[in-house]
Amino acid sequence: MAYVKNRRFLTSETPIPLAITAAKDESHVQATVLCAKYSGLEIRIRSGGHDYEGLSYTSIVPFAILDMFNL
Repeated sequence: MAYVKNRRFLTSETPIPLAITAAKDESHVQATVLCAKYSGLEIRIRSGGHDYEGLSYTSIVPFAILDMFNL
């Protein structure tokens, strides 16, 4: 499910997410936001659209991905 389409970000130095949530319900989004806030993680949103800059799966701080494609 989690993959990098832009090989520019596919290096050993590219930070990886600590968690990926594939939300299928509004409650999954709420739980992910609360958990990330409690854990001090940033959230990156992925919706299935274009992300050529790699902003949804790269960061210099610890982060989690919230995949909202199935909502």
